[in-house]
Amino acid sequence: AVVSTQSGHYGRGIGVIWSKTQHMTIKDQLEAGVRYLDLRVYKDNDDEQLYLVHGFEAGLFSNELLRIKNFVDSNPKEYIILDINHLYQFTFDDAVALMFELNDAFGTKLLPPREKGQAMYTFGEIVDLQKTVTVAITEKRKKYRLRLCVDTTA
Repeated sequence: AVVSTQSGHYGRGIGVIWSKTQHMTIKDQLEAGVRYLDLRVYKDNDDEQLYLVHGFEAGLFSNELLRIKNFVDSNPKEYIILDINHLYQFTFDDAVALMFELNDAFGTKLLPPREKGQAMYTFGEIVDLQKTVTVAITEKRKKYRLRLCVDTTA
């Protein structure tokens, strides 16, 4: 079974109590065995930065991405799934930039998407390919669907 979690939250006030999904940092969750992360990303149009969010800003996306990358680099046999299914205040260009940021962070560790109509990967195939990170990006509220589509096998 894959242990999963939603992105956490850091902050103060009554709203924090209602929106907080985790008491542990992402790093602590990974070290405790969580391998599926439900990440929601918000673009702040004032500072142009990306943040994790669950009701309130929960930390810079780039900082959390670095923590995940460090864990993946230090644990090459662990398999991580990043499910990014909410993109708040994103344009299509912002979403493409996010995909490139993920590719820069994980590079050849990323499991490339299958072509439409192909069967899903088996876990054995994933192990044989030596890929340790899967990223799923979908935005249901927009008319576009996003896939991390950079070929990392070259």
